Amino acid sequence: MQTEMLPNGLLRLNLNTDIIAGKSLEELDKMFKDADNTVCNSFQDAIIHESGHAEMISGMRPQEVKKLYELLKSKGVPGVSSIAENDGAEVIPEVKVLLSRKERVPEEAMRLYREYIK
Repeated sequence: MQTEMLPNGLLRLNLNTDIIAGKSLEELDKMFKDADNTVCNSFQDAIIHESGHAEMISGMRPQEVKKLYELLKSKGVPGVSSIAENDGAEVIPEVKVLLSRKERVPEEAMRLYREYIK
């Protein structure tokens, strides 16, 4: 699952149907719960995660998004998840998931979230 920008500037949630087709919600939830690289524990968490990407890039032009992701690449934060540790563009949506569950968010991750979520 990923958020992608369309040529007209709109955002679309792209679902990988090869992976999710034919699965029940329980099976999808288990798939995310068993993943060890993200804070997502359910399909709902994954949608919240992707909405974090969408919120971060909303209103930007494709070149602006590319520059933002390049800038954030080196701003990973430890203590959130393995994808967030290696990429600041993943910190923000991971924080969004943690906040939705009212869980603790490392201070450095919260600072990055506040800086890039308007």
